[in-house]
Amino acid sequence: MNIDDTITQLWNSGKLVREIAEAVGRSEACVQERARRLRRRGVYLKPRRPTLIRATAASTRVRFPTPEEIASRRLDVDAIASALAGSRVH
Repeated sequence: MNIDDTITQLWNSGKLVREIAEAVGRSEACVQERARRLRRRGVYLKPRRPTLIRATAASTRVRFPTPEEIASRRLDVDAIASALAGSRVH
């Protein structure tokens, strides 16, 4: 059995792309490209939904700073200007 037949059989049996890649000794990208080529040649491969990226809890909850946090991070422009003016040599 050649690699195209193996990919077709495993794909249609519901194996994950990762599992197919391990079975045929290729990368996942290679398996996906082979699947595209097979389809273009008219080989039936069961349709699949695109893989969803699993979001981590940290990336799904955006925390905005409180007004107090924003105020504490603001630069004191007058203090910086006077410090710079005092450090200048004329």
